Amino acid sequence: MFKGSAESKTCITSENLSSIKIRKEK
Repeated sequence: MFKGSAESKTCITSENLSSIKIRKEK
């Protein structure tokens, strides 16, 4: 579970950024 913690963080941040962009677009 601890392995790839940084990768998961980057994935979460990218998803949050994409969601924020979608919200701004709407």
